[in-house]
Amino acid sequence: HHIISDGWSLDILYRELFQCYEAYSKGNEPLLSTLSIQFKDYAVWQSNQFRNETYLDHRDFWKEKLSGELPVSNLSELKKRPLLKTNNGKRLYTYLNHEDIESLNRFSDIHSGTTFMGLLSVWNILVYRYTGQSDSIVGTPVAGREYPQLENQIGCYVNTLALRNVIDSHWNFSQLFDRVRENTLASYDHQAYPFDHLVEELDIQRDV
Repeated sequence: HHIISDGWSLDILYRELFQCYEAYSKGNEPLLSTLSIQFKDYAVWQSNQFRNETYLDHRDFWKEKLSGELPVSNLSELKKRPLLKTNNGKRLYTYLNHEDIESLNRFSDIHSGTTFMGLLSVWNILVYRYTGQSDSIVGTPVAGREYPQLENQIGCYVNTLALRNVIDSHWNFSQLFDRVRENTLASYDHQAYPFDHLVEELDIQRDV
């Protein structure tokens, strides 16, 4: 459960479990590296950071980025939404062929970006085409392990970034990609501010 773990932590757990199994099966003691800190140490440190000037700078960045009226995706519906949220739904899968992926990789590389930024740009166009809304927010997880001491820790370090992008209908794809790249890199620079604290500070009106 994310109260105590994230995906990165599970990889650590599996790796160390198999290390121990292999060592014990040969009658040896497992050689696991000693951790310099524990998750509780990080939690205390993080709590103390909320009064730090750098953290206040992170908070101000996100409050400005998510200021004003926030967009709510208005996808066209075949059925009327129920008054109470049920979480009933479907998953839709699609596959991109190798040639398209290679083309996107090359484009992203030429424009000093990443494949993720390319896919995010495409996604923003898709949402714009379906909804007519030029302003959209996409949530994406980040590992939250900015320091080497955290790489082998088990705990929930993952954080969510709310990537907000606005499309100008006069832009070509290169112009949109450049804007998405700039916004994404700026968001990564301020990834340390916890998403749950940000939601509380924004005091957003929830729409179930």
